Amino acid sequence: MSTTLISLPPELVSSVLAKIEPRATLYNLARCSRQLYIFTLPILNCDVTIHELGERQSGQLHELASLLIRQPDLAKLVRNVTLHVVGLFRTEADVSKEIKDFKYF
Repeated sequence: MSTTLISLPPELVSSVLAKIEPRATLYNLARCSRQLYIFTLPILNCDVTIHELGERQSGQLHELASLLIRQPDLAKLVRNVTLHVVGLFRTEADVSKEIKDFKYF
């Protein structure tokens, strides 16, 4: 009888999946089956990084906040949010306000 990853105890599966790098590989694995998706969801969503490149993509932080409001179970998984802002049209005050607003969600 062969042993599959999914047939292992859940704690062991989570431990093995947490070691997978790069993150894209884990994302692809999550798309293989519903069971793997359930195991990878907490790992993939504990650290969220947003790269905002000027005015055109300035809504990503608000999109993330909206998603987390709509899906509170997903919000519980998020431990860190990193925001990288690159652009000439955004001031530090704009970014600070967005971060302050985000903390209320």
